[in-house]
Amino acid sequence: MLVPSTYQIALLLAVIASICLGSWANTQKMTGNKHRFEIFYLDFTLGAFLFAIAICFTLGSVNQAEITFTDSLIGIAFRKVSIAILAGVLFNLANAFFISVVSISGMSLAFPLVVGLGALITLIGNYFLNPQGNVTMMIAGALFLIGAMVVTARAYRMAAQTRRAMEAAQAAASSDQPPVQVPRGAPTRRPRKTGKTKSIATKGVVLSLLAGFFLGPVSILIDMSREGDMGIPGYVVIMFFAVGMLFTSLLVSPFWMNFPIEGEPLGISAYFKKANVRTHLLGFVGGVIAMAGFAAMTLAGAVPANQQIGTVISLALTMGIMALGTAWGVVVWGEFAGTGSRVRTLVMLMFVLIFSAAALISLAPNY
Repeated sequence: MLVPSTYQIALLLAVIASICLGSWANTQKMTGNKHRFEIFYLDFTLGAFLFAIAICFTLGSVNQAEITFTDSLIGIAFRKVSIAILAGVLFNLANAFFISVVSISGMSLAFPLVVGLGALITLIGNYFLNPQGNVTMMIAGALFLIGAMVVTARAYRMAAQTRRAMEAAQAAASSDQPPVQVPRGAPTRRPRKTGKTKSIATKGVVLSLLAGFFLGPVSILIDMSREGDMGIPGYVVIMFFAVGMLFTSLLVSPFWMNFPIEGEPLGISAYFKKANVRTHLLGFVGGVIAMAGFAAMTLAGAVPANQQIGTVISLALTMGIMALGTAWGVVVWGEFAGTGSRVRTLVMLMFVLIFSAAALISLAPNY
C-alpha cells in the first residue's frame, strides 16, 4: 500500500487535489450547451467509481509484503465504513446540483457559491470539533468568504441584466423602433425581466446554495471515518466513498431525468440517443479527474499525525479550488464577457475577497 509519509508529500498531494477539483468542471463546459447535465452526471459517476477501483487495486496493492488494500478490508468497522459511504452520498448530491449550476449558469457562479458555502460550513464544524487558531482572524476570514459569495451573486445578477439589455437593443435594432443604447457598464435603468430570466437567475443561486449545504459536511465525515483505533485506511475510504457516489447516482438519476431542472423529461434511452462518444468520454474523464483530486486529498490526510498539513491549510487550499474554478469560468470561458465595467469590478473584488479569506484562515494558527 503506497502511503505518503512526509509533510512535503502531503502538501504536494493537497495542491494536486486543489488543481484537479478546481478544473474537472471544464469537461462539462466542453460538452457544449446542448448536452444535458443529467447524462453528464451518469458518465461522471461511472468514471469516478471505476477510477477509484483502479487506484485501490494498483497504488493500494503496490507492496504485497505489507498490508494491501484487500488486507485492510478484513475486520473493518461497519460504522466507519458507513460514514465514508455517507460522505460519498453527500458529495454526489452536492455534485449533482453543482453540475446543474455549471450547465445553466456557468463555473464562475458555481465555484464561489458552492465551494465557498461548503468551506464555510467545514470551517465552522472543524472549529467546534477542534478549536485552533486566532478566533478573530478566523471570523474575519469567514466574513471575507461570505462577502465573496455575496459579490459573486450580485455580479451574476448584474451580468444577467446587462445581457437582457443587449438582447433588447438587438431586438429593437432589427425592428422599426429606434435602437436602444446599451451603457458601457451595467445598465443604469434596469430592463424588464421576463419570468424566464428571473427563473434562471434565481435557480442558479438556489441550486448553488443547496450544493454547498451538501458539500459542507463531507470533509468532516471523511476525517471521522479515519479517526480512532477502528478508523479505516485512506484507500478503504476512497473505495467506499465511491460506492456511496454510485449508490446515489442509481437512486437520483431517474429522478433528475423525470423531473429535470431545465428542458423536457428524459427516458433512459436518451443516454444513448442524445449524446455521442465524445460527450460520454468527457463526462467519464471529468469523473476521473475529480476522483483523482479526492484521492490525492484523502491520501494527503493519511500521513503520520506529526506530518499533517492541518485543517486550516486544507481549508485555504479549498479556497484555492474556489479561485481556480472561478478563474476558468471568467478567463477561459468568458462567462462575464461583454457585461460591462461594473460587473468586471465586482469580479475582481470577488477574487480579492477569496484570497484575503484564504490568507486570514491559513495564518490564524500562527497568532
